[in-house]
Amino acid sequence: MKFGAFALLIIVLLVLSGCWRGGEDVGGRLPAIVVDWDGHLGFFPMFYEATPAEVVARIGDDLAVTRAVVADMLVAVGLALPPLDEDWELLTLGLAQGIMQVLNPRGHGIYVADMSAQTYISYALWVDLYMKKLYELGIGGAEMVSLVPLGISGGQVHTDMGMFRTKAPANVLLTGQELQVLAMGDEILAVVGLVDSNPTLRNVAIISVDAFGLVVLVGGVEKFFPLYGELGLPEDVAVASLQLYRGQLAAAVAPEAVIGGQIMQVGDNVIELSSWGALPLCQQFQVYRLYSDDVTLGSPQDLLVGYELADFYIIAGRVGAAVVTRRPSPDYIRVAISTCGFEGLVHGSVTVAGTGPFTVTRSSHVENFTVGQRVSVSHPEDLWGAPRLYITPASPSTRLEIIGLERNWPAGQHPSYRGTIEISPHDGGFIVVNQLPIEEYLYAVVPSEMPSSFGVEASKVQAVTARSFAYHQFYMNIFREFGAHVDDSVMSQVYNNIPENEISIAAVQATRGQVLLYDGEIALANYFSTSSGMTANFGEVWASGSQFPADTPVFLRATPQFYMAEHNPGDLRKEHYAANFFRSHDIPGFDRDFPWFRWNITMTAEELTQRINAGIRSRQPANPAMVYTYGSFGSLMAMEVTRRGQGGNIMEMRFTGSGGYAVVKTEFNIRSLLAPGRIPVTRQDGSQVSNMALLPSAFFTMEKEFCQAGQLVAVTFYGGGHGHGVGMSQNGAAALLQRGLNYRDVLRHFYPGVEIVVW
Repeated sequence: MKFGAFALLIIVLLVLSGCWRGGEDVGGRLPAIVVDWDGHLGFFPMFYEATPAEVVARIGDDLAVTRAVVADMLVAVGLALPPLDEDWELLTLGLAQGIMQVLNPRGHGIYVADMSAQTYISYALWVDLYMKKLYELGIGGAEMVSLVPLGISGGQVHTDMGMFRTKAPANVLLTGQELQVLAMGDEILAVVGLVDSNPTLRNVAIISVDAFGLVVLVGGVEKFFPLYGELGLPEDVAVASLQLYRGQLAAAVAPEAVIGGQIMQVGDNVIELSSWGALPLCQQFQVYRLYSDDVTLGSPQDLLVGYELADFYIIAGRVGAAVVTRRPSPDYIRVAISTCGFEGLVHGSVTVAGTGPFTVTRSSHVENFTVGQRVSVSHPEDLWGAPRLYITPASPSTRLEIIGLERNWPAGQHPSYRGTIEISPHDGGFIVVNQLPIEEYLYAVVPSEMPSSFGVEASKVQAVTARSFAYHQFYMNIFREFGAHVDDSVMSQVYNNIPENEISIAAVQATRGQVLLYDGEIALANYFSTSSGMTANFGEVWASGSQFPADTPVFLRATPQFYMAEHNPGDLRKEHYAANFFRSHDIPGFDRDFPWFRWNITMTAEELTQRINAGIRSRQPANPAMVYTYGSFGSLMAMEVTRRGQGGNIMEMRFTGSGGYAVVKTEFNIRSLLAPGRIPVTRQDGSQVSNMALLPSAFFTMEKEFCQAGQLVAVTFYGGGHGHGVGMSQNGAAALLQRGLNYRDVLRHFYPGVEIVVW
């Protein structure tokens, strides 16, 4: 018997054996056979490489799938519901087959016998196919998460893991039961299965206890649970893990100990405390804030390194929760020092010397060093078994020099630092952290960010913005994994790349403590090098999680930067206006006399192909919600701007390759994919700059060259400005000062509505 006839016989047997149900029924355990689209059945792996995809659902197997559910799930990951020939409200096997094929004709789909085409697909099978399709298309960002829904209202689901938006039908979000879901950021895409019908709420904060039950803070919301039996919790317990039984509290696990200590590092799975060393975190580790009588849900960013500010609750041998009891002011700051060229934070070895005497502390052992002596760390044993090494100047006038570290210091000098230096092991190397008072930190930020040749007034502008930015970064605490609040590169703000000087010290001292305040909060004072003549909306440059565009603060809105207020470049969100603007050198912009005001670069299709493929490989895993890839990209065939911001900055581009395409959002991702590398960028004064890791800005237009056969040959980029384009242009600030404004006037120009206050 030929295999095609044999396969048909198998399908008939499946139908007769009940794998196909009538049109009024929904779902089924396996109502279809997964196949390649070339028609090769994957039913017999001994003959074919493909294997059947068995779907054994524990939840949603008898639920129909509506058109709205399908559309929502596709849109959530950047896909569109394909147009099909028929109108429909409930998803059938035939429609599912068509959708799978349109989304990726080269991928796997389902083989459906004609008599089964009108059978309604189960929710469980649709979810299985959906997840396979995400994998085939290379769409990242979605992950499996176990959580307990505790309440549903208006598309929002309150869970023990926080609040989620949902695309899943309400009747599969079983409240009070632990579910496995497919989530992207704070959005539940689908419910995959039931994990536990009587789950444990781990490490929740106890608000109050009485004879009837407990009020707890779980997932950021206070919730009352009635008692099923005696819990036996101590009266003063603040954190516990609670066992549910049919929605009631049946048992509790109290903490074994409560400890404290200075926070040294906070990783995903471990926290290091002074006197305690590295401690493992519970998988459901929670952070709570208790600044007054109210307990609120916090996050790991509240665990400010270098400070003692929380109680830590040990449950089942791990740190189950932290209760933060105070929010410190940033008296001092901890800076992670980058390697040469600011390429990373992990040093292979570290050597430190001093301009005066200094001490080295390893655990309880203290050793004294004099001028000319050095301490070197190149192997873990150099720490003498201690978690970190502390290097402390003997007097405030002593500076600590990091030997071999290359910075832009005169005559090739190695940079020296105020304050203390700590060295700790990390990923086979060492992390170097410089701790010092925040005002002294600014001494070496201001000249590294604003040329001292612009004068003291310009340095005052930079001092206030840098102080505001440092305070904001301090509380963001994003470098907590490295035991630091900020780093010394453009990821935070550049520190000590150029040594402090009389001008920078005078500017910091003249503005001591001054920050930008908006609505009672420290303003995020973003700044950049050179404007194109327009600034950008904050939310049209950076995403907020998976949200893009994001919200824009009033003081970081896109505004013209022209001498002539009446100059109108048109709507820069439209391509023809943007093309005219970025190719023109006659714009009356504040920055027009600076080289980066206008620039251009030409790259061949081959060069762009190489960069785009490399950029996708690096940026898609790092930022999957903003870099969508479909298929294997291959060679560049076309590229287009699909969305611009109000300031003309490119927000989204589509790159089409020979084997697939990519949709890339946010200026950093776009500039990364189009990085010039060794190809020189020509500035408006004719000078050229090479070895750039990013395109100068996302304010550009393109001119494409094609061969006679219509294939893309090269692209010339005409752009303006240098940097992200949000907030203050540093060169623009210098130009405004030359027109007679003072530093306060300049700050109010670039950050409208802010107050300048001493914090």
